[in-house]
Amino acid sequence: MPIYIYTDYRHTVEVIHGMNEKPLVLCDECGEAMHRVYTAPAVNWNGDSSRHPLHPNVKRFIEGAAERRDKFAEEHERHERTATA
Repeated sequence: MPIYIYTDYRHTVEVIHGMNEKPLVLCDECGEAMHRVYTAPAVNWNGDSSRHPLHPNVKRFIEGAAERRDKFAEEHERHERTATA
């Protein structure tokens, strides 16, 4: 079962419940009703390629990471030089 985060803007709790449940979560400290905080899901980019092969676009994205990082570093360096000149 997934873990959900709830808050009343002063206190935060983690609650485990089913995906289709909509529980009324009350704060243990102040008794206020809490609402769910939406969070980004976890993504496993590596995966087990023997059972779940990566999509070709994802594979190209992972393989091109070093090149994109180097290009960004060069552009950032050029920007810094022109900004200080």
